Amino acid sequence: GNSNTPMLSRLWKTPPWKNADWRVREQAVAAITDREVLLDLALRDDSAEVRVAAARALPEDALKVRVVREGRCERARREAIGTMRDGASVLACVFDRALPVEVRKIAAQARPLAPADWLRLAAANESEAMRAFALQSMPAEADATRLWDSALPTALKLTIVPRLNDRALLRSIFDKETVREVRIAALRRMGDETT
Repeated sequence: GNSNTPMLSRLWKTPPWKNADWRVREQAVAAITDREVLLDLALRDDSAEVRVAAARALPEDALKVRVVREGRCERARREAIGTMRDGASVLACVFDRALPVEVRKIAAQARPLAPADWLRLAAANESEAMRAFALQSMPAEADATRLWDSALPTALKLTIVPRLNDRALLRSIFDKETVREVRIAALRRMGDETT
């Protein structure tokens, strides 16, 4: 009477995404239609390859955003951001201050940002690391004039000055600034304007 044992053991076989071999799990991802299983693999699988494959396979941006917010794997987060279909989802990651700056930078570089978005990233309520990144990365047409503040750390001042187009402001920076490098940067920028 145990002729049906092989049949039963086949039925109870471990699903491929729970296989001990990560290569089997990675290949299984393509066939998985259950969003929760994919999300779980993207967030918690032991293998980075499986997490990345699962992040790529997630069908909706909202799920990819969850991988970015809840995941701890840099590569899976990068993959989730890189495969988002909608710019608004990418922007949500760019402006999510709960995320590490490094992850937000990846999101900021995934799609071209508008000058206004770069200015928002360089605003006073952002961390110094984020502001420095935004100032270095923003396009030339983003006018940094309204970001100037004489109380800024020197490193940020040195990043902003070459992006200022306001001659009167540059003149006043040259006249009032105490840090020599910042004064030289203002002078150089005024020189650029005249040539």
